[in-house]
Parts: sequence; C-alpha cells; structure tokens
Amino acid sequence: MTEKRMSRWYFGGIASCGAACCTHPLDLVKVHLQTQQEVKMRMVGMAMHVVKNDGVLALYNGLSASLCRQMSYSLTRFAIYETVRDMMGSSSQGPMPFYQKVLLGAFGGFTGGFIGTPADMVNVRMQNDMKLPAEQRRNYKHALDGLFRVWREEGTRKLFSGATMASSRGALVTVGQLACYDQAKQLVLGTGLLGDNIITHFLSSFIAGGCATFLCQPLDVIKTRLMNSKGEYRGVMHCLTETAKLGPLAFYKGLVPAGIRLIPHTVLTFVFLEQLKKYFGIRFHFSTLLNLRADKTREDTRNGALFHLEREIISPLTGKMRRESKSQPPQFSDLNIVLLGNRGAGRSASGNTFLGGERKTFKEELSEFISVASLPVTMETHLTSPL
Repeated sequence: MTEKRMSRWYFGGIASCGAACCTHPLDLVKVHLQTQQEVKMRMVGMAMHVVKNDGVLALYNGLSASLCRQMSYSLTRFAIYETVRDMMGSSSQGPMPFYQKVLLGAFGGFTGGFIGTPADMVNVRMQNDMKLPAEQRRNYKHALDGLFRVWREEGTRKLFSGATMASSRGALVTVGQLACYDQAKQLVLGTGLLGDNIITHFLSSFIAGGCATFLCQPLDVIKTRLMNSKGEYRGVMHCLTETAKLGPLAFYKGLVPAGIRLIPHTVLTFVFLEQLKKYFGIRFHFSTLLNLRADKTREDTRNGALFHLEREIISPLTGKMRRESKSQPPQFSDLNIVLLGNRGAGRSASGNTFLGGERKTFKEELSEFISVASLPVTMETHLTSPL
C-alpha cells in the first residue's frame, strides 16, 4: 500500500497567517501606494516615509486585522478548494484537469472573498490610518474593535463595502495561487528532474505568485480605493471611471510592491502548508488492484497468468523505472493482484513491486504500460480508511 498525506481543512488558514506575519510590512506599503491620488512616492520612499514619521513598528499597523482576514478569507478558500480536490483526487481518475482546478479555485476564492470582506476593509483602514490628519484618523484598537465600530457607526452594509470587488479579486487570486500552484507542481514533478520536496514547492509557488499578481492587480486597486473611501465613490463603476481618468497605468499602481508582497506571501503560504501536511496531515493508504483475466484462447492457468503478469508487466516495467530513476534509490509498494479465471473465480497474491517515487507514480507508469502493450488487464485504486 502507498501512504499519502492529505491537508486538513484549516491548514490553509494557519499557513496564510504565518505568511502574513512575514509579509505584512510589504502589504502596508502596497496599500499606501495604491491610495495615493497622484504618484508621489515609490516603494522604498514610501517605506522610509512610514518609518521616519511613525517608527518601525508602524509597518505592522493593522496586523490583527490582517490575521483576522486570513482566518476568514484564506481559510474559507483553502478549505473549499483542497477538500473538493482531495475528494476528487482520491478516485482512480487521476489529477483534476486544469480547467476544473480553475473553476474550483474561482468558486472557493469568490466565497472566501465575500466572507473576508469585513476583515479586509478594517485591514485596509488600519494600514492607511497613519496617512490621515490626526482629526480624521479612525484609531481602531484592533480588528475586532474596528469591526464593531464600523457596524455601530456605519451600519452592516458598510461592513461589506467593496464586497463585489473583494469577491472578484478573491476568485482571481485563488485561481492564480491554488490552481496554478497545483498545475505548476504537477508539471514540475512530471519532468522527473525534481521530487516532491521543498525546492519543487518553492518553484511552483513562485510561478503561482506571479500569475496571481498579474491577474488581480487591477481589481486590487479598485477594491482598495472603495474600502478606504469616505463616500466619494458612488459605486464600483464610479470608482472605475475615476481611476481610469488617471490613465491606464493607474490600474497597475503599486504593481511592483504588490508582486514583491504577493509572491513571497504565496511562497511562504505553500511552503508552510506543505510542511503542515507532511507532518500533521491526514494519512491515507492507497492500494493498487490489478485484475488479470485469463485468456481463453491461450488456455492460461491461474499460475500461468501470474507468470504472464510477472514476465510481461512487472519485470519490464521495473527495469524501465530503475533505468529512468538513475541513482535514485528505489522505493517499494505492495501490489495486490487478483487473478480471475474464466468463471470469475479468483485468488489473491501480493508482493513488493518497484515504485518510481522521483518520476511518475507507479499507478501512472503501470497504467501507461498496460495501455501501450494492449494487455488484458484492468487496474483500480482503492482508498482505505484514514489512519
């Protein structure tokens, strides 16, 4: 049997919180740049301006709201995406097609974006508060205080100000992060050059972070302006029109700091997530079942069928995978074989069979080998109860 670890539904929220603690200063600088009416400062200049006026700790203004956002927005989208993906992947159908990953990521991100809108709005306000004159500052003590005061002073509807943009952005960034990460990881592993290790996780998440930044930056600018407004925008279209008057590049204002913030955040999130899954994930066992039906015309006996299986399938496939793995030490997995006679009666046998862990999985290699050789064999994968 092959053991596999599956992520728990809340791991995405925990991993995102860990990443947010590391990248919060970059997020704060990004918000300051996006809320400028005219381009006056660049990234480094804005960071130095914040430190000079309010001190180093000011770079962590709004951290409680950022963590609250991750535990609502990120937890929801990761829980939806990973739970559904793992359920579908546990069948014998193999990895999900990319378009299904995109659709699932969009749905999870849209839902998470809507649920996380109140915390996201408070996060933007707390980060931007220091830019305002002293008499206009909101001075929220922490995220919960901010949520309560917005509800009490501005009403429930204001808590979901910019929810349309936040949900749309959530869908795009989740497609860029989760769907692209899964696809990039699948492609990297498919090359056979790297195994399922931290280097693969870093490379795949770096690609995903770049995709997410490019997809969501225009919506991120609109969302930030709406959430930080004091009534100057009548709605999404009005905000869109006013931003467009500043020129097309206004939609990509803060692109570099957004990338510098989002790419490290994506990398850290998935590195933390993979480590959580590796050490604390749910353990499942997979067993590969081969059904070899005796060929009536050849009058194979059950013992002959077993010999046929060993000679025609196992030995050549083992040799092929040993050659391709080069210096990599072999890994072994139990192969459960059911031999069926002409009337369907059968017996079982099991043994250790080579598994190319650094290249394709044994199931993929075996399925491809059987298909090419046109052998009278069918294969099924069975998911046992979690340990």
